Amino acid sequence: MTRMIGQSNRFFTQNFSGSIVRTLSRLVDTAEHLLDMFIYQIGRMTISIIVMTVILARENIWLGVTVFVWMIAVIFVKRYLWSYKMRYNEKVSKASTRVSARLSDAFTNALTVLTCGMQLAEIRAFRLIVDDWYRVWTKSWWIDYGIFFVTTLFIMSLQIGTIF
Repeated sequence: MTRMIGQSNRFFTQNFSGSIVRTLSRLVDTAEHLLDMFIYQIGRMTISIIVMTVILARENIWLGVTVFVWMIAVIFVKRYLWSYKMRYNEKVSKASTRVSARLSDAFTNALTVLTCGMQLAEIRAFRLIVDDWYRVWTKSWWIDYGIFFVTTLFIMSLQIGTIF
């Protein structure tokens, strides 16, 4: 908060207040999400890989090594796919911030818009921003399902390979 208040006048005149609030809110949400991801996903996956490798290697060393290498390959593939996805997450975040900022400013300046007869122009501008957000969000959504599909294929092939 101290750093935010210390910004220059130019910063506040060039950025919508709704956009600033939305960005700060996202920053807090992202920090919480990263902590959850490290604890629950990466930690759990690391423990699972170690336990699975040890148990399988006790039965058959080659089976343990194969599963270990397979799991490491899955991690690298998912890392690549998620780095690709992060570009779209950033685009969705920016588009969503533009929607929030425009909506906030429309409410803040509602009286001015009404007295100047600019309702249709505001609606058109807002519709363009929402359409852009929807386009980017839809692309991000399909990428999520693509990652889920690839991960499912990896897991199914590992299960089938383990059975054989």
